[in-house]
Amino acid sequence: GREAVDVNPWIDRPLIGIDTETTGLSVVEDRVFEVALVTFQGGQVVDSFCELIDPQQTLNEVVVSKTGVQPQELVGRPTFAQYAQDLVARMADQVLVGYNLLDFDLPILQAELARVGLRLPRCWAIDGLVLARGLVQGGRHSLSDMAVRFGVEMETAHRATADAEATVRVLLKMAPDLPADLDELVQLQAHWRDEQRA
Repeated sequence: GREAVDVNPWIDRPLIGIDTETTGLSVVEDRVFEVALVTFQGGQVVDSFCELIDPQQTLNEVVVSKTGVQPQELVGRPTFAQYAQDLVARMADQVLVGYNLLDFDLPILQAELARVGLRLPRCWAIDGLVLARGLVQGGRHSLSDMAVRFGVEMETAHRATADAEATVRVLLKMAPDLPADLDELVQLQAHWRDEQRA
């Protein structure tokens, strides 16, 4: 008998959907102005943390039209520094689920944390984009495309909370075709990511 097949099933853990909205696409120069962490347990949302942040940079028109966030909404908001400790605590030792998480949201959060002398805590990073590209052959793999494909309702695309929530829901729809073990999932993701970059 094969005992303990699923030593560490990720689906039983809290899954934290994470998304950032930023002043641009440079993880070095641009800043976070909205961050959302939406915690799922057993397929249900059990906690949601979403904050608008003063990015100490101007929002360009592209960002304003994409997100609908007006620059004046960010005036007087706390800066990233004021949320940094709380974010680190919320991420530590958790399974974080994002869309383009490995190439964008985590590096930009890392840069923001570095500015205030902190580092990313130990966590598991699951990237829905890498997994969608690995599972779904052909076509576009944007979050909204995958939401349509898997029948996941999205409220407002390009706002952090909606995107964070949709990402976890898409991952849960892909779960039957993915390894149940968390470490195996991370290994498969790394393998697919290498192939996709090649």
